Amino acid sequence: MNKTRTFALAMALAFGMAASSHAGCKDPPAPNVDWSHCGMNGADLSGKNLTGANLTGANLDNTDISDATLNQATLVNATLRFANLGSTNLSGANLTGATLTKAYMNSANLTGATLTGAKLTGANLTERHGWTARRSAPAARSAPATNG
Repeated sequence: MNKTRTFALAMALAFGMAASSHAGCKDPPAPNVDWSHCGMNGADLSGKNLTGANLTGANLDNTDISDATLNQATLVNATLRFANLGSTNLSGANLTGATLTKAYMNSANLTGATLTGAKLTGANLTERHGWTARRSAPAARSAPATNG
C-alpha cells in the first residue's frame, strides 16, 4: 500500500508541475511575461509592451501585435501565421524557427533580430527596418543590422 501512495503522490506532483508550466498564459501583457507554449490565437496585443517576453512555441496566429514592443523577446518556434506585426519593434528578438507565413510586417523594426530558419512565405516585409533578406538561402537567415 505504501508503494501505491508514493506512486499516486509522484503522479499528482508530476501533473501539478505540468499544469503550472502554463500558468503564465493568463498573465496580462507586460515586459518579461512568460507565455511560452501558450495559445494566444487571435489576441489583440496592439501597442503592448512585451519587451523581453518569452513566447517560445506560442501560437500567435491571426494576432494583432501592431505597434507593439517586442525587443529582446524570444519567439523561437512560435507560430504567427496571418499575424499583424505592422510597425512592431522586434529589435534584438529571437525568431529562430518561427512561422510567419502571410504575416503583415510592414514597417517592422527587425534590427538585430535573429530569423534563422524562420518561415516567411507570403509575409509582407514592405518598408521593414534593420534586416536584409538573403536570396541564396531557402529559409530566412539572420543578417547584419542595416539602416534601411
